[in-house]
Amino acid sequence: MGSSASRTQPKGKAVVDEHSVLAAPVSAHRHSITVMHLYGDKEELLITASEDRTLRVWDFGKEQKYGQAWRLHGLEDRSSKAASRANQEAGLGAVSTLRCPIEGHAQEGHSHWVTCVAVDERSSVVYSGSMDKRIKAWDIYTGRCV
Repeated sequence: MGSSASRTQPKGKAVVDEHSVLAAPVSAHRHSITVMHLYGDKEELLITASEDRTLRVWDFGKEQKYGQAWRLHGLEDRSSKAASRANQEAGLGAVSTLRCPIEGHAQEGHSHWVTCVAVDERSSVVYSGSMDKRIKAWDIYTGRCV
């Protein structure tokens, strides 16, 4: 009963245990998730894509390498602020989320479902493919289409 896996989390709040593992379900997108992949040296990044035409980059790493940059530039997605608060209250690690396209830049996004993603870790770019027949490149630090 005392394990982190037995916790029930309010909608939209991610809890990560001491091993950077998602410990409870979290609402990630407004529509169905079409693809997700783990990336990074320690697989600390989770990239999710959805029928809502967006990507989300989740930083589950203890160092919060990407999350720190997102917070510094005011780009952290609203859902991750709630997640980080929930984790801190539970005495667990932080979770940060970046939405691509970032708020207010929907024109940069896809016009149809995102169906595939790939990451070039050397250049910190996430590539997304969509049913709109386009490939887009996203800066993993800024959430902007490059």
